[in-house]
Amino acid sequence: MTLFVPGRYASADVAGRLGSDLPFSLGREWVDNPRDGSFGEAFSLGTCSADEIRAIDDAGGALMLQLPVELHTYRDEIGSLAEALRAVGALGLRIEQSKLGFAVDAWVKRVRSGDAMSLYRLAVITLRGEDSTRTIGLHAFSLPDVEIEATGDEASEWLDVMALFQIDEDPVFVSGNTFAPDAETPRRMIEWWPDTNYPTDHPCHNPFGLFRPGSARRSRRGARNRSCG
Repeated sequence: MTLFVPGRYASADVAGRLGSDLPFSLGREWVDNPRDGSFGEAFSLGTCSADEIRAIDDAGGALMLQLPVELHTYRDEIGSLAEALRAVGALGLRIEQSKLGFAVDAWVKRVRSGDAMSLYRLAVITLRGEDSTRTIGLHAFSLPDVEIEATGDEASEWLDVMALFQIDEDPVFVSGNTFAPDAETPRRMIEWWPDTNYPTDHPCHNPFGLFRPGSARRSRRGARNRSCG
């Protein structure tokens, strides 16, 4: 997982003082603010106020931090890192795997929350097409994203429940399994596909691929069924 962290730092040397107590190595890179509006634009997905965006856009620079761990597995350690970043001047944090960012106080609050939904909303965005909907960002949890031929509330229920089930329960899904978000909804057979939506070197490319629930169907004998509870 990669974090883009603009802030009012005293100098680029702040990166060298972070992460010494973490149980994993922390990759660090300094990014100067080019003063072209791109810092503010990076946080313009509707999660920050206008004042917060202006402050981020005025940051002197940003840390680009590479964390070789999953967000949910190391949430406590990542929460401590976020608090340390806030203490030295961080203004916001954005997860590059989905391009979703929040002002620093909101980010710390969400990562410190005790439920998987807060982490999911912190890291994952939903893209809606004419007849399909998909998640982007579940590779922050080392999980495949989910794409379904549905829109609106139906798609949101499927994507949210299936993603949260993966985060909470860590099931072993393979092509041919079936799943439904609740007992009343007909199950759909799951197929695994590689993620071809982004080039392999793009941060939003999910190397774990995509799960695609197919058409609604009755469970067939011999299929491995998964439920969310």
